[in-house]
Amino acid sequence: NSTATFTTGSECTGFGGNSTMTVNVYGADGVTSLESHTTSAITGNGSYGSGNISITISGYAADTTRFKAIPSVTVDIGAIFTSLGRQGGRYNVVISQTVDTATDGSGTYTYTQTSVFYDTNPNTPSVASTTIAETSGSVTTKHLSGIEYYTTGSQFTVDVTQIDNLNRNTARTSNNLSITFNNYGISTLNQSPFGSGSANFSGWSNAFDNTNASYQKTDSSISSSSFRYRGTGANVSAQPRDTWSSGSTVSSSNASILIDTYGTTSTDLIERFDDENRRQDSTFNTGATSGNWNSTTSLVSGEALVLDGKLQIPSTATLSDGSTNPDFSSFSPTSGGSNPNYTSLSAASNYYRTIVDTTGSSRAGFTIVFSGDFIVDATTDLANSNLEIFISKIA
Repeated sequence: NSTATFTTGSECTGFGGNSTMTVNVYGADGVTSLESHTTSAITGNGSYGSGNISITISGYAADTTRFKAIPSVTVDIGAIFTSLGRQGGRYNVVISQTVDTATDGSGTYTYTQTSVFYDTNPNTPSVASTTIAETSGSVTTKHLSGIEYYTTGSQFTVDVTQIDNLNRNTARTSNNLSITFNNYGISTLNQSPFGSGSANFSGWSNAFDNTNASYQKTDSSISSSSFRYRGTGANVSAQPRDTWSSGSTVSSSNASILIDTYGTTSTDLIERFDDENRRQDSTFNTGATSGNWNSTTSLVSGEALVLDGKLQIPSTATLSDGSTNPDFSSFSPTSGGSNPNYTSLSAASNYYRTIVDTTGSSRAGFTIVFSGDFIVDATTDLANSNLEIFISKIA
């Protein structure tokens, strides 16, 4: 606060006669006096201060052979620092009472305030812009059904420009700049020019009026496992933070990106449609059990789409928000070329794979377990031929 007030909880004795009070405001070193005042003899209620120090005596009354009162001291800290040409700073107040020698004479009583920092905080920190882009040569991708996705380990470069007043009068000991990645699968960064991430700052100093600093991190990596995003709302935002308040959040423009960090989950007997590791072409790989599907090749009519852990007709492809969007031609990544547009692939689609049973040469029966999203449910869809399954023995 710009003023500091100190008062006792009840009356103090020892006033009257030649009793006085002294108030000292000390600077950062606790020795240099910024302003002080000593009252004249306190012999009744009234104001005894001067300058930026106000001392009020109330409740003055006899206390057997002495006199008692309630003292209150108010110091205009803001005015003191302004008069010195400073924008706040560290200080502490020391208040002492010298009692009346005739009726008390027991000595001087002193209160010492713990040092605090008066922060005028004239400028909340701010940033001008935030951007994100692929880090050249450090992008990892994979394909599913001809569509390219960023995957675990892909690195991006984040730039934050014109960081102003990050430490105007005081500074946080950490987390001065918070960077949040929206829909990238990258963990939030809490950075500090004199702590974690300090090497990523440039143009910064610990001067109170430092402006136009910048931040760049070139190795922000996708680290979330089992993460998917297909959409047009990927961005990064930066928020500068000081001791008392935080500046406005500034976000990059939205990007249209595709991310899939799921690993291989298909096995001899299970197909979760997270990958195409066991997928075959229509010849079933001439009887071999391993998949021979080329996931980088765009689908053609009659070939099913593997997307979002589901098997779909290509023209029904969806984004993460559930909206239908089979045209991925404007989406990144594009290290393998532009992504396909499956709008026209609306015909019934097929998916081939081999199920491998290694328990013996014959089996009286088997069970297929379905899960996921269907038009109605698996049983109804099978009965209506919306879903058809053909099973053949190898060779």
